[in-house]
Amino acid sequence: MEIALVVTMELQQSVPPRAALGRLAKLIEAVSVSSGKASLVDLAKAVDEANRVWVDVKHRSDPPATVLVEGLRAIVRVFDLLG
Repeated sequence: MEIALVVTMELQQSVPPRAALGRLAKLIEAVSVSSGKASLVDLAKAVDEANRVWVDVKHRSDPPATVLVEGLRAIVRVFDLLG
């Protein structure tokens, strides 16, 4: 939800508050291309990476701790980029 808020407030794009990370990554990437902001490319990649990990987590009944840690690290990377 925090990433959706950033997309709405900072990038002036309309998205639902609970938009999927994959959708947000694609939208951030599109804005990066249209605006020429290189920093958004890194953010789009980080959100996409976090999405790939969390898709795996949410489709498992009992994901291993290593996968959960990987997902948390991916989310931390996103927030570091928002810095």
